[in-house]
Amino acid sequence: MTANEQNKTKKQKKNALLMARLMLVQIWIIIFYFPSLFFPFRWITWLYPLAINFYIWANRVRMHDLTSVDCKKSQGMIYASNHKCFSDPVFISKFIPRPFAYTMDQHVADIIPPFKIIIAKMRFVPIDHRSVSGLLRSYNTIRKRLKDRISLIFFPEGKYVIGEPVGQLRGGIAKIAKNTGAKVVPVALYGIDQNFLYEKKLIWRDVYVKMGEPLDFEDFNGDERLFVSTLRSKIAQLYAEIEAEVNQK
Repeated sequence: MTANEQNKTKKQKKNALLMARLMLVQIWIIIFYFPSLFFPFRWITWLYPLAINFYIWANRVRMHDLTSVDCKKSQGMIYASNHKCFSDPVFISKFIPRPFAYTMDQHVADIIPPFKIIIAKMRFVPIDHRSVSGLLRSYNTIRKRLKDRISLIFFPEGKYVIGEPVGQLRGGIAKIAKNTGAKVVPVALYGIDQNFLYEKKLIWRDVYVKMGEPLDFEDFNGDERLFVSTLRSKIAQLYAEIEAEVNQK
């Protein structure tokens, strides 16, 4: 076995303390959110901030919002972010107005049947890439959420990208912006990536979020490629601004 293979094998061992803390949050969700399934959605939104802060504590993260523009008061917007780890949606949701919903890959919803029920209750949107019909259903659900003035947290990379600030974005974000008229807020996350799962020592981390001016698809004359490339550039710029501000401290 080579040194790289040994390191890869060693890396796959997840931090037991982190897993225990996250399991504690999951138990809390089962205990408190399952009864809420029998009440109107508007009665349980007060649980969101409590659940978000509890989850962030479990990740042992200190959140910092470096946003300097006024883009977080409007509802029914799409918050498009780079994607660094599985907790990114929760990190962003701490700083955006309610109501909001997460988008996620369909396989996440399929892993645990009880979680699938909670996803439906919380109005989250699983994205099904396995078939054209599944993808159309997902986009129809997105359109309905935005029409109902529910903001969406969206990851146009479609996967975790660790080696660079932001990877290549998929074109779906442009089609959604074009077909719904929703404005897209570029978001950059800085300070954590998926590798923290495998580190031996669980430490407190400072994670930073910064949002930019919303992009309106109408300003791009129907050019989807230009919209996507501009969005990617904006996210990369925000990431660089966070990095520069952090390094000055």
